[in-house]
Amino acid sequence: MPDDQTARTPTREESVPPALLAMVRRAVDDLETLLNTLSARSDKTLAQIVERAAAKEDPLLASAAAFTHRCAEIMATPPETIARRTDLLADLIRARDLLNTASWPATADTFRLTAFYTGKRRLDEENGTAAMFRDDARAMTSTRWTMRAIAVVALVALTYTIMLSAAALNGRSTVADNRAIRADLDNTAEMIARLAAPALGVAFPDAIVGEATRDLRVRPCDARVPVLVRAGSTPVEVIAFRDPDHVGVCDRYNDRLRQLQINEAQILDWNRWVDRLFFGIRPRVTPQTQIGAAEPERVLAVSERAVSARVDDIAAMLLPLYGFIGAAAFVFRRLMQKVQAAELDATEVRQAIIRLALGTILGGVIGLFFGPDGAALAGDGLPIKALGLSALALLAGYAVELVFTFFDFIIRALFTPLKTGAQPGQPAGQAAR
Repeated sequence: MPDDQTARTPTREESVPPALLAMVRRAVDDLETLLNTLSARSDKTLAQIVERAAAKEDPLLASAAAFTHRCAEIMATPPETIARRTDLLADLIRARDLLNTASWPATADTFRLTAFYTGKRRLDEENGTAAMFRDDARAMTSTRWTMRAIAVVALVALTYTIMLSAAALNGRSTVADNRAIRADLDNTAEMIARLAAPALGVAFPDAIVGEATRDLRVRPCDARVPVLVRAGSTPVEVIAFRDPDHVGVCDRYNDRLRQLQINEAQILDWNRWVDRLFFGIRPRVTPQTQIGAAEPERVLAVSERAVSARVDDIAAMLLPLYGFIGAAAFVFRRLMQKVQAAELDATEVRQAIIRLALGTILGGVIGLFFGPDGAALAGDGLPIKALGLSALALLAGYAVELVFTFFDFIIRALFTPLKTGAQPGQPAGQAAR
């Protein structure tokens, strides 16, 4: 055997540029992905796609059968051979572009990226897809972990928001209950005064009879039996109540006092709970006197004002959280739609982060345009008047585009002149001619 037979000369297949070979392999994979995906759809068939793009003078698009036969021939041909044959390479590029156009808005890239994201497609080390799609797989892995992180943060924010909302609702209900109890207490006191006046000769709450050095304080609710007191030098017998109904009114009054003291303890517990939610960075609500002091109404009044102020702080703090939650709901709803339609793009994670940032910002600034009841800028006939500020913040985070449209409307209304050439204070119909 001649010695020169041991020396191999480079073949034409080996002289194919690596970049061209990689492009051919990716195009073949795109074609296979598109054919597999489109064949599973019921709204489009290959015959309809070819008929729509039919060109009788083009052998590739002469019929659906010819197109299918050519695609099968291309996929069965080694990539090196396709790179050497310009007819196969041209038909490959045209077939891929035709199927990409037919599958719009989904494409071969979005089909593949969605499959990577959902785990339906793995990298094939043997066939070289690991090298071709490593960047895509890295992007999808990053997207998966980012979306999981967003989901965890949204879940934590939702839990924290629910706890803060429950704390604010509890604080409001406690303050409202205290006001109702105090109103009932005042009504009961007036009733006691009317009932006790004929017996004591004085008005509620008490009467002081006796000498200056030995006074006896007689309360209407305490004088249930005859009591001898000295008025000057003459003993006086005082009987405050002659009817069992009077005793029931006093019991009601004492019960309301006990309820006020219980509510004071609830306010202190509420304060400790909210202090934990604020991580100790907000001042506590501390009563000026102990529970059971002589002036429970004054203690409660001070505590209620502090609770109301802290509830307002919670409401302001909830606005950006509600905006973030609304934006997160939009992000995951959009992600679900993208996955279902196989339209997942590598830039989806960037769009999600931007959307979350916008939702948080708009949720926080929505308080500048609406009052606590959500009706500051709403007309009498607008349904938005019934929405609370927290609901508006949530909607602002979800519908960012509508909020920007609302801002543009306000800007145009404030800064757009009525008519070009109109003077300040001059009616639009009398503009200078």
